[in-house]
Amino acid sequence: MLQTCPPELCSIIKFLPNKVTFLWWLILIIVIFSLLFPPDFGGGATRAMNTARCLVNLGHEVRVITSVPHYPEGAPISKALRFYTENIEGMKVVRLPTIGLPHKGLFNRYMIYFWYAIFSFLALAICNGAEKVISFGPHPFVDVPSYLVKMATKSSLIVDMSDLWPETVNFEGHFINNLVQSIGCVLNRILLKHLCQSISVYNERALDFIVKHYDFKKRAVIVYNSVDTKSFVYDGRLKIRKESLTTICHKDIKDRFIVLYHGVIGPYQKLENVIKAAALEERNLGKALFVIVGEGEEKKKLLNLACSMHLKNTIILRKFDRDIVRKIVTESDLGLVPIVSRNPLTIYMAMPLKAVEFLAAGTPILVPRGSFIGSTVSAYFAGFEVDFGDPRNIYEAIRNSYLNFKRHEAMRERARRLAEERFSLDRIVTALRSIV
Repeated sequence: MLQTCPPELCSIIKFLPNKVTFLWWLILIIVIFSLLFPPDFGGGATRAMNTARCLVNLGHEVRVITSVPHYPEGAPISKALRFYTENIEGMKVVRLPTIGLPHKGLFNRYMIYFWYAIFSFLALAICNGAEKVISFGPHPFVDVPSYLVKMATKSSLIVDMSDLWPETVNFEGHFINNLVQSIGCVLNRILLKHLCQSISVYNERALDFIVKHYDFKKRAVIVYNSVDTKSFVYDGRLKIRKESLTTICHKDIKDRFIVLYHGVIGPYQKLENVIKAAALEERNLGKALFVIVGEGEEKKKLLNLACSMHLKNTIILRKFDRDIVRKIVTESDLGLVPIVSRNPLTIYMAMPLKAVEFLAAGTPILVPRGSFIGSTVSAYFAGFEVDFGDPRNIYEAIRNSYLNFKRHEAMRERARRLAEERFSLDRIVTALRSIV
C-alpha cells in the first residue's frame, strides 16, 4: 500500500506542483531481510548493499535486518552474540546475534540459517509501517519472517533470487543432495505461488528457468549483480604502479602480470586448479604472479598444496576490507571468476558479483565456459571463457592474455565499457523503480 499522507499536510500538498506531490507518494518504507550485509564480504552481502543503496537514492526509507558479521570463517562468541543498530549510508541496520560458526558443511550452514530466522523476530519492531518487504536469503529460512511481516503490515513481499536454490546444491552424497533438492523445490513452489507478490532475478537465464520450472506467472524483474563504477575506477597508471598490491604482497611486483582472485575460498571455486595452473606457468615463462585473497573452508587445503609445490609465483593472503579490495582489483591485470560444479545448471546461470567489479576496474576476466557472464564477456571481447576444471586450460588463457599486450589493452577498455553499459548501479535503478 502507499504511504498515507498526514492530514495536517494534505492542505499544503494539494497546492504544490504535481511533480512534488508525486515525489511524496513515491517515498516507501522498505524492509530488507538479508543474513549477510557489509562489512560481511561476498556476493550476497554486496548485492543486498547495492540494492539498498539504490533504493535510498530513489528516496525510499530503507531498513535492514541482518546478522553480526561472521562470514565465512565465523566469529568469536564475544562478537557473535552482540545485538546493535547502526546507520549505513542512510539505512537503519539492525544487527542480530549469530552463533558464529564458520560456513563449513551442511550442519553448520543450516544452524546459522535457522538461528537467523528465529532471531529476526527480535527486530520486528523496526518493520512497523513497512510497505515493501524484500527477502534476500538464505531461502527459504529468511522468507518465513519476511512473510509474517508482510502479513502483519499488509505490505507486499518481493523475493530476490540472487542464485538458484535448491537446484544448484552440490552436497557430497547422492541421498542428501536429492533430499535437499526435493524439500527445497516443494518450499519454493509454496513461496513463489502463494507467499510473494513479485521476484527479482539476477539474469535472463535464471528467470527463464524459474518461469518454466515453477510455472511462475507473477511479476518478475531482472536485476543484474551490479557495481558502483564510481568506486571501481579504471586507470592504466594504477595498473603500472601497483602500489597497494606491492604493499600487501611485501615485494616488488611492478613488472609482473598480476592474476588476482578475491573472495570466498570454498568447494565451488576449486582454486587448487588455479594453483596447478600457476605451477605450469612457473615452469614455462614465469611472467605471471598469482595473488589469492580471501577466507573459506578450503583455504587450509589450498595453502598446503601451494607449499608442497614450492611455488614462488603464488601468494595467498587473508581477506581485506572493501577499500583495499577495490584498490587491488583496480591494479590487477587479469581477474579470476572460477566456478566448478558437477551440476551444469550452476555453470549455465553463473554470474558472480566479483566479475562485474573486475570489469568496472578495466580488468579482463577468466570466466566459466558456457556461463551467462561468460557469454556476455565473450560478446564484448572483455575476457576469456575457460574450463576451471582443467588447469592447463586456465594456464593457456593466462599465457595468451599477457603475450598479446595490444589485445589485452583493448580488452581493458571493453571491460570497463561493459560494466558501464550493463552492470552499473545507474542501470539497475530503473528495474528497482519498477518493482517497488
